[in-house]
Amino acid sequence: MAEGYWYLSFADPERETGTQYLGACIVRAHSYLEAVEVTHVLGINPGGAVSGAAFEQGIPVTYLDRLLQNTELWKLEKEMKNELDS
Repeated sequence: MAEGYWYLSFADPERETGTQYLGACIVRAHSYLEAVEVTHVLGINPGGAVSGAAFEQGIPVTYLDRLLQNTELWKLEKEMKNELDS
């Protein structure tokens, strides 16, 4: 499989309701398992359960390879939507 973008979201179901979300990240990898490994290597995996999905659309470099909070994800979503609409 060719290298692509992977969105990974982290949550801890053992935490109190409203505090379970731990963040998300976008990394480049060849597979889901490699993407999870990349988060460990980069030190951006906060633990908990992880889920993810691959996608093809390019991502601005400022959002790659770091733990993102909701406000950043909403901003990225808006930027990507604007790019698709233009």
